[in-house]
Amino acid sequence: MKIDYSIKPSSRYFLFLDVPFRQGINHIYLGKNGGDYGLDSSEKIKHIFIGTSKLIPIVGHAIALVDKRCQRKSITCIKLTAKKPFQRGEEHGLILKRRIKEIYDPILYKKRNNPSLIEKVAQFERQIPASLKEEMQGLAKGSGYPYEDVLLIHAFLDAQPGRFGCTSMAIKETHEKCERIAAANHHLVDSSWSRESQSRRQAFLEEPILRNGRIEKVLKSTGKDVTIQSMVFDTAKGEIYLSSKATYAANRKFKKFGPDLLFDSHKFSNGDSDNRVRLLRNLDWPWHFLGQETVLLTRSQSNGDSTVSVSWPGYIGTLSGMNNSGLAVTQNQADWGINLDGIPNPLLFTHILDTCKNMSEASEAIEKKLHGSSMNVVIADKTSAKSYELGEGCLSCVGEIN
Repeated sequence: MKIDYSIKPSSRYFLFLDVPFRQGINHIYLGKNGGDYGLDSSEKIKHIFIGTSKLIPIVGHAIALVDKRCQRKSITCIKLTAKKPFQRGEEHGLILKRRIKEIYDPILYKKRNNPSLIEKVAQFERQIPASLKEEMQGLAKGSGYPYEDVLLIHAFLDAQPGRFGCTSMAIKETHEKCERIAAANHHLVDSSWSRESQSRRQAFLEEPILRNGRIEKVLKSTGKDVTIQSMVFDTAKGEIYLSSKATYAANRKFKKFGPDLLFDSHKFSNGDSDNRVRLLRNLDWPWHFLGQETVLLTRSQSNGDSTVSVSWPGYIGTLSGMNNSGLAVTQNQADWGINLDGIPNPLLFTHILDTCKNMSEASEAIEKKLHGSSMNVVIADKTSAKSYELGEGCLSCVGEIN
């Protein structure tokens, strides 16, 4: 089956108009409801002016282009050198202090004043590993925010779970065959995928050998306007291919990050490149501003190991990440329930990457049922992968590659 991703000529003009119109509506919405996001009167007026101008086709495209270039940010690689948790968190806060404010303030504006949420976060705190609490305390000191705010940022996703249309897939490629498992937020098939998208994905996955360019098209076939991060983890080579934008990230150009940049080169031992596992992931979130703030955060441990997460300034949790042993993990949030006796999921997977070196150790940690809320998760090492569905107090392995 040959897939044609080109845009029909008859659609190009409407696509040309669509982008600034969408942006214009978003600006006008912020202008009218900016108080809910902590914007003052002058900022609200500015958003209304920009939004109204973008609704005029030619003027709108000119302003949209300037707006895009002014807000364009390259993906930043941050390698923290401090080995102890508190010092590592403090270093993180000091280096990214200004950018942390851009992330924290819009989120905290509403979350701080929710007593039910604060109570749930306090219950989660009891189970968080001591080393991660120390790191968040250091982050609070370095960034200038109270520890309670840093904790809230790391736990509110589990205290108020929602379902997003994220996608994760693991592919094991050999000379003879290509095996795969997939996870989405609705029992392996995301209901928001169109039939066309599903057939495209299936067609690519059935090819005998999947080169990187083809894998990127698999991600593109399931990408959406809310896809803010799209990535491939190569567990054998210690490489990450990443695209991060405010919208349609899977349709953008992917950038390669090698082990020399992500880890110290001598710390990553390459696996068999002819018998390797790769983990694919689209992060679909409606918080577009986070796509432009993406950082690759490398955290070094006192034992010489290190982990890297595709994250944001001021966030040590892991939604997508890999360690120097080639163990990689992605999680997709669901809304099937929460477990207040568990650990917030992003911190749980940071802990797993910090302490586990292979699939066996990671599976054992997951099967302890310490997850804070329901989710789908795919974990992979250099030779195998597993897909889990984790619910309220229960879990099941729904796919496996050996």
